[in-house]
Amino acid sequence: MKNKNIIGTIKEGFAESTRTAHAVNKENISAVKADTKAMFDEATTPSPGFVKFKEAKGIGNKAKAVVDNIKEGAAEASEIEKERRADIQSREAYKAVLEASRAGVQKTVNPKYKYYK
Repeated sequence: MKNKNIIGTIKEGFAESTRTAHAVNKENISAVKADTKAMFDEATTPSPGFVKFKEAKGIGNKAKAVVDNIKEGAAEASEIEKERRADIQSREAYKAVLEASRAGVQKTVNPKYKYYK
């Protein structure tokens, strides 16, 4: 009698675990499908510069659209470069403060030994 209860409990535990795993897998698959659709939509959407070029009439207007696109790209690249340089400077400042604090800690550990100075 006790064995039947144990087997029934184990069986129910497996069933519950399987249901939970199935629900989690279903959610993960839905999330992957949504991400894939978003990436596909982004990849198949033409850039605004291309749309301007395509809609421009005449060689002069097409050339102007290309030049405008290049200028916009250069401005965007310039902003990205400024952010990158600011990030590098903040990291370097942090490293300098960290090194200074480490040097201070090392000097106070045992100042009578030369290798700590």
